[in-house]
Amino acid sequence: MALLARLAPKGWIDQNRATLARMHWEFELEPLKDGGVPQVKEKMEELLALQEQRAGFPSPYKYLAHMTMPSMAMAFQRVAQAQVFLDLQICAIALERYYIQNGAYPESLDALVPDFLTDVPMDIVADAPLHYRQTEDGRYQIYSIGWDGVDGGGEISIKENGSIDRLA
Repeated sequence: MALLARLAPKGWIDQNRATLARMHWEFELEPLKDGGVPQVKEKMEELLALQEQRAGFPSPYKYLAHMTMPSMAMAFQRVAQAQVFLDLQICAIALERYYIQNGAYPESLDALVPDFLTDVPMDIVADAPLHYRQTEDGRYQIYSIGWDGVDGGGEISIKENGSIDRLA
């Protein structure tokens, strides 16, 4: 890659930068502004399908951009996942503070507002509030649906190799 960057005419590199910026805007930033994570997910899947259809050597003006876009899609998923983990931790802390003050967990996350939270964090994948319920043992379960858009009831998805599927 370094050799390609060194040998390629500067115009090719500039064209690739422009293409990458355009793809980033069209497939991530604009959909996020208009429709949130679900729309971005659809656009990313559309882009990855488009790249598979165009398998082979793309134009030199788009080569680097097309090589990096799949990793950008994965990076976006990781950012969404990190935000969900942060929101879940914030809710868990607020729930524990509520428990210390009241001796029980609330019926809904709305009870945490405004004393413990400014507002209930949203599940950025579903564009809805995080899911919360009290469990039979007196504790609680709080979760987000996965990147696949399926509400698994808070169950952890396991991959075939035995590892946790953090994006499901």
